[in-house]
Amino acid sequence: MVQLLGDGGGDSPGILSIVQPTIEAAEGEDLIVKVRRTGGKSGDVSVAYATVSESSYYYQFQATAGEDYNQSAGTLTWADGDAGEREIVVPIRAGDGAPEDYEGFRVALSDPQGGAGLGTKNAL
Repeated sequence: MVQLLGDGGGDSPGILSIVQPTIEAAEGEDLIVKVRRTGGKSGDVSVAYATVSESSYYYQFQATAGEDYNQSAGTLTWADGDAGEREIVVPIRAGDGAPEDYEGFRVALSDPQGGAGLGTKNAL
């Protein structure tokens, strides 16, 4: 494992990353995306997140916001000295009972604040 510390070493604001870039959830469940602060915990930091409807190389079919999942957007924050994980919860809507192919969408991180960097910024 390689840990990026930035110019300030352990005193840096750190890197904000999605822990597991590929996640699956069944209809009617919540999709949980974990975000971790690593490589430093100096200062208050934050990062924006949002769900994004789009097809990808991983899934042949695109999930539709409002039909297959509830759109989600917001900001995750960490106080000075806090390196705990944060969770993004995306409700997956219950289906009609008919079998479906795998569908996908992205949860994307953007706009890091407080000097933090971005590591893995997308979950599929």
